[in-house]
Amino acid sequence: MTFLVNDKIWPERYSVPFLEVLESIREETNTDDIKTFIECGSGDTGYNAIQFSNFFNVISIENNPDLHNQYKNKKGTNHEIKWILGDGRENLKSTLLENPDERFLILLDDHNGYQSFIKEEMEIINSCSNRNDHIIIIDDMDEAGKGSYPTIKDLNTMTLDINKEYIIKNSGIGKDIYIIYTRSNK
Repeated sequence: MTFLVNDKIWPERYSVPFLEVLESIREETNTDDIKTFIECGSGDTGYNAIQFSNFFNVISIENNPDLHNQYKNKKGTNHEIKWILGDGRENLKSTLLENPDERFLILLDDHNGYQSFIKEEMEIINSCSNRNDHIIIIDDMDEAGKGSYPTIKDLNTMTLDINKEYIIKNSGIGKDIYIIYTRSNK
């Protein structure tokens, strides 16, 4: 299965960079057991959630009420979207605690300027899930070391604390979108 939903490649308009990143590792890891995409930070349009709903159930968490109100009634394409207004950290934690044995695809993209929640979210993934093989996509790592964004070294340390077998890769797509995954036989 390909994760590309159209022929647009970043930075073209209507491209879906996060799906391109997932596509870039498709031959290296197995996603067959992933049923749900968790998005911490829905963005300006909710477009990512809609595109990911082609492949997964979606939990999209946004802390900005104005943004949330813009798309909270949008429907998924092939799967459901659950739109949540709230703190990404709290909702990520509750979702993992309610489903400790489920493997997720997780996007960490909630931030306010240089205030990032990546460190706390990585700690939540480490402590609230029985799984250590989630696929994690992290946006905006071009801001590494600024404000509360972790440095690349800190991100590597946090990642390997979860799983020494994790592969940490700068996709070269978008604003240094990183993807963290385990290699698997398909």
